[in-house]
Amino acid sequence: MRRVFLLLQKTRSLDKSCHIFCFEQIYNADMDYSSYTDMFGKRKCDCGKTHDFTVKCLLSHGAFGKMHEFLAEFVPSMSRVVLVYDDEALMQAIYGNIKREFRAACVKVEDDKRLLDLVSVPEDSKLVLAVGSHKAINGAKYKAYTCDLPVIIASKPDFGALTSLCTISENGAVSTYEVAKPIGYIFDLDCELTDRDKAELFGTVAARLNTSFEYYASSVLAAHEYCPYIAGALSDIAAQTVLKLAGSDAAPSDLLLEAALKVGLLCSTENFDRSGEEQCGLTYAALNDGAYTQGELQFVFASVLSSLFKAHIRSRKDFVPPPDNNYRTEHIAQLFGISEFKAISTMIPQISGREAAVTEYKIREYSPDFIEKLDKNINLYRPAFKIFKRLYADDGFSLEDLLNSDIPISISLAPDIINGSGMLTTLKKLGELDQYLI
Repeated sequence: MRRVFLLLQKTRSLDKSCHIFCFEQIYNADMDYSSYTDMFGKRKCDCGKTHDFTVKCLLSHGAFGKMHEFLAEFVPSMSRVVLVYDDEALMQAIYGNIKREFRAACVKVEDDKRLLDLVSVPEDSKLVLAVGSHKAINGAKYKAYTCDLPVIIASKPDFGALTSLCTISENGAVSTYEVAKPIGYIFDLDCELTDRDKAELFGTVAARLNTSFEYYASSVLAAHEYCPYIAGALSDIAAQTVLKLAGSDAAPSDLLLEAALKVGLLCSTENFDRSGEEQCGLTYAALNDGAYTQGELQFVFASVLSSLFKAHIRSRKDFVPPPDNNYRTEHIAQLFGISEFKAISTMIPQISGREAAVTEYKIREYSPDFIEKLDKNINLYRPAFKIFKRLYADDGFSLEDLLNSDIPISISLAPDIINGSGMLTTLKKLGELDQYLI
């Protein structure tokens, strides 16, 4: 049985001007399981900072059948492991594999902070294992954080879950929490990827073009720390994935998995705020009961936001009418089923005076850089959208409801619902997103 070993190695990135820790895929049928022990760690970067890649990832054929061996890398035999799940079949398979080596407590995830807080975890628990979808992953990360326990993820590919952020429903709204990063991730390559799984993986990767832009924008507009090598690597991996698939009739699963893992690990190294496409994707999901995956939503919003950002940057105004706060408050209260008082508490106030003047100055001063980056992204999103649609068995027909639905209102409300600091949040603070409330 061939195993896939992903080793972090210092090498040249896809862009020769960008020096970053990238990934080499090594195939070795004779590799001992113990070889997975010290795959990742902290690495010194040319930006002067040390980036933390401390996570162990196992992608192999039959990986879920080796779950007990993987867990043994982290906790002793017969330790109490809490399975937080929303996929009954996968939970049963993993439970059957680990029950002889570990004492397992199974908890079906709740999608609300209040209910999660009521879930009891045995005092002797040593580890939380997330089993299932994004919902289970968020619930497990939150519960592990509140109980001061490490968390490992076992799911279909969701490499965005490797970050230290989790999103939980709270009193009808959506809250983002800074929690501990997962210490391990496991995915079984024997799990067949559906057309929609591939679309989600591709969407997750291609959306990082906008993540890289938002990362840069937050450094300019909100003085956040910025690593040009991380940003460059994110853009490079996304761009090369698009270009490789642009001339192909098929999307190889291994190419998508590798690219998604790379960008997932790169995003996990920095304390990224939620970028615009993530803010919008999570807001849309909260409004529409999870009809689409985050990979799908983030890709669609990333492509839309690239053009929207360019339009707003190129048409700066000296005067922006004050927002109709009552209208925004009523929208948030009605859509999320919360009181207007609660809605007001979630809203980001519009900036004015010197703060607004400084922000406007920075947008104008850096507009050539912003436009250059956005033009590159827009030129890539054109072929990327065609690739994205062709990954579906119906050539993207199932996306019609998404493309003709709540995209404008999600863009307008997203900064109030999900914290961020990039261009989308800045435009909201300047009062420029109220026009999309209609």
